[in-house]
Parts: sequence; structure tokens; C-alpha cells
Amino acid sequence: MTIILGGTGTLGNAVVKHLGTGVTIFSRDELKQHQMKKVFPHCEYIVGDLRDERAVFNAIKGHQKVYLFGALKHVSTGEVNPTEVYKTNVGGCINTLNACQANGAELTFSSTDKCVFPINAYGASKMMAEKILLSQDKVPVRIARYGNVLGSRGSVLEMFVNSIKRGELVNVTDYECTRFWITIEEAANFVVTSKPGINIPNIKASKVVDLVNAVSVVLGKPATIKYTGLTRGEKLHESLSDNLHSNSCEQFSLDELVSIIRPIVGAFN
Repeated sequence: MTIILGGTGTLGNAVVKHLGTGVTIFSRDELKQHQMKKVFPHCEYIVGDLRDERAVFNAIKGHQKVYLFGALKHVSTGEVNPTEVYKTNVGGCINTLNACQANGAELTFSSTDKCVFPINAYGASKMMAEKILLSQDKVPVRIARYGNVLGSRGSVLEMFVNSIKRGELVNVTDYECTRFWITIEEAANFVVTSKPGINIPNIKASKVVDLVNAVSVVLGKPATIKYTGLTRGEKLHESLSDNLHSNSCEQFSLDELVSIIRPIVGAFN
């Protein structure tokens, strides 16, 4: 049996599609569970919070594989609520790790490029969670560290699409700003097939402005870009390791981005 903690998000839905039957979903969002149940009626659903040690322990009981996706992930929100980020992202990880050890389960952890040289609360919390997981040898741990997921709920891609459709200014922090991109299907497959230790995908990046231009091509509408400057907690470039940076790795061409996002943008309609 497999359980996904924080399983009602975009990644959780994609991983359930990948795994099929025998999956339990644990999350604190009753509405998202109700919506997900319509698509995946074969799953079991448990309402609970990662911060609740007893709830996590009881949920994991009887499961051999545990996926930890639940987290507070918005950088700007985390900068003004760092204590809340810590409680969920670090405390929730510790609760999950302890429950896995007690129940003899293995753990797969969804991480982020923002944990490398972190400058914001979200990245720092993920860095701490990684270090906690890697500091012990009681629970088999797989860490999947990757970049921005194209098409996830509230992603920059969705925001760019909506702004261009409405003829609004498209906000981009800086012309030189770069990010790693991965599709939700690629992310789900990467997480499920991760090996013990830290896993980093073979991934490309691009300037954020290039993604805006690709959206413009797909929609057949012009994009007017406003450069806003980096906000609190934001980086100009991201890193997946000491030697893998979004401004110096292999870059997506505009045609590649257009091909990748075309079906994703179509699904937004």
C-alpha cells in the first residue's frame, strides 16, 4: 500500500495516475479531496494535517511506501510567515520520518531547486528537511529535487496565459531571470522512479521571458512585459546542485518551449 501526504495537489494527482490502485491520499483540504474523489474513486482519503504527529502516524500505519508532497510552497507567503513554513515543511517532515520508522515504511520526499543556496524561508525549510532525512539511516529515503513544474496549480505558466488572454501586462522580475522547467508528467515519473539518496533530473532551463514569448506564440496574441525587479526572497537564477545552475545549463529554444507548453495551455481552456 502507498500513501501520499499532501496528495491533492497537481503532483499528487499525476502520481496517482502513474501508480493506479492501492493509493491513500492524506491532506487537510476536504474540498480538494472531494474533487479528487470524483476522478479517482478507487483511492482512500484521510483528512489530516502534517503538523499533527498522531494523525500522520495513524495515516501511515499499514503503508509500505510513503510520498511526502505536502508543504507551504509560495515564496512570498513564506517570507512573511516563516514560522508557519517551518511548522509544516520541517515539522511535518519530522512527523513523517518518525511515522515511517515506526511502521517500517520507505519515504520519497519532493524537494526543490530553491533548497540549494537558499535565500528564502521556503528554500531554507526544504534544505533543513533534506538534511534531516539524510542524517538518519533508519528509514530508506529517496529525495527528488527538481525545478518549476509547468502547468501546476498557480504556476507562472498559468499566470502568463491568463494575463496575455486578458490583454494585461505580464509581470517578469528581470530580463535575465532564468528557471528550470519540467512538465507535471516528467515530474511525476521522476519522483516515482527516484533511487535512494538525492535525485536530480536531466533538466533544461530558459529565461522566464522566453516562456512568456512561447505563451504568446501558442495563444497567437502579443505579450506586453513589465519588468518588476526581484521581490523579497527571489533569486535571479536557481541551482539544483553546486554545479548545475539555471543560467549556465542547457537552455530550451523558443520552439522547444512552444512544443512543450502547447498541450498544457490547451488544457487551461
